[in-house]
Amino acid sequence: MENAEYDALKAAADWIRRKAVDMAYLAGSHGAHLGGSLSSVEIYAVLYGKALRFRKEEPDWPERDRFIAGKEHGRLSEYAAMAWAGILEETILDTYLEDGGKLTGHPRDLSLGLEYSSCSLGMALPVAAGMALAAKRMGKGHHVYTLMGDGELQEGSMWEAFLCAGHYRLDNLCAVIDRNRLSSDGETEKLMALGDIGAKLEAFGWRCVHADGHDVRSLALAFERFREEKGRPVAIVADTVKGKGLSFAENDPRWHNGVLTQELYERALRELAGGENNADKRAAHPGDGQNGTAQGILGDRTGGSVKDA
Repeated sequence: MENAEYDALKAAADWIRRKAVDMAYLAGSHGAHLGGSLSSVEIYAVLYGKALRFRKEEPDWPERDRFIAGKEHGRLSEYAAMAWAGILEETILDTYLEDGGKLTGHPRDLSLGLEYSSCSLGMALPVAAGMALAAKRMGKGHHVYTLMGDGELQEGSMWEAFLCAGHYRLDNLCAVIDRNRLSSDGETEKLMALGDIGAKLEAFGWRCVHADGHDVRSLALAFERFREEKGRPVAIVADTVKGKGLSFAENDPRWHNGVLTQELYERALRELAGGENNADKRAAHPGDGQNGTAQGILGDRTGGSVKDA
């Protein structure tokens, strides 16, 4: 990856993270899913800045890549990324969760580029697999992407879909797993251990690629591996930190959904500006020590670090 492209994607992630925090504050006493949104910021930046093929002025363009948001609790970052990409007007972000507004918790609105409403977690991958299979059978050339949280992998429907996609060799399907190791109830490995996700998915007929979920170079290279793969679907396991960027929210399951008070909002802005946040103040990761289109507009795909399962 060229330095200019890295800088553009990194700047996009910084902008998305700030906008996600702004929207969480606007949500007021309703609260917002801040933790999982912040863990997926860089994933969304690379998805909308490099991986996805779309036309911002034509959301229902038949040849667009499909993105199915299984990680509905990351909507703050998704909306912000779509605004950064020019799909949504930036001003619409200020209406988040307003009565009668378009940016609610779980919308499906193709006019806004929102393909799917996952009101029930565990259904996005089955939908994405079905769309990928349909595209294959109809001879379509688009790809299908989906993003899920690792807590969502406790749903049995996910593993049926993994099995189905492997069986049908859906190499037009890419599943990204936000591996922050936390759900609303605590650490995933204590609630229902997922263990070696890569080995499980390889056994189901997938190629599994691991990436640093907060490194845009690593993520861009992982998506390049997907484009190169033939004959099987690809899963990207992105290692992340829930609440990334805010010292008071990192690795704290209470911020799965929380209220950002004015005091905390002001603190968040200082941290994002570099005033208080540094590596020494960040909590340890729960997993530490344990075993015509917008696609391609930011340049070619080179560099980064990534490894297969």
